[in-house]
This record gives sequence, structure tokens and C-alpha cells, in this order.
Amino acid sequence: HTLGAGRSARGVVDGGGGLLVGVVVGIWLAFPQSVRDQFTTFQRLTVLAFGVAAGAAIYARATSSD
Repeated sequence: HTLGAGRSARGVVDGGGGLLVGVVVGIWLAFPQSVRDQFTTFQRLTVLAFGVAAGAAIYARATSSD
């Protein structure tokens, strides 16, 4: 039984989403502390909210039956 186009596209979307989260975290960690200190609390919360939303979307996609 071969995988359909829907399954392979799902793998690309899931892998791309995980890769995006990994790249953003890697960039944040690569910033020197002096750069990270320039972010306001609101900016940090905004980035965190986007990360949580991305994680929720990846989780929802991974646990869906389609």
C-alpha cells in the first residue's frame, strides 16, 4: 500500500512547523544577552504566545485522524 499525496503533504507541513519552531528557538538562544535584554516584557510575551500557538497547531495536526 502506497502513501497518498495527502499523507506526504501532511508530513511536509508537520516537519516544516517543527523546523520553524526549532529555528526560532535557536535564533533566540544565539542572541547575546545584551540583545535579549532589549526586548520588552510585552514583546517576549508576544513571541511566547506565537510559540504556544504553533505548538498547539502542531499537536492538533499530529493527533488528528486525517
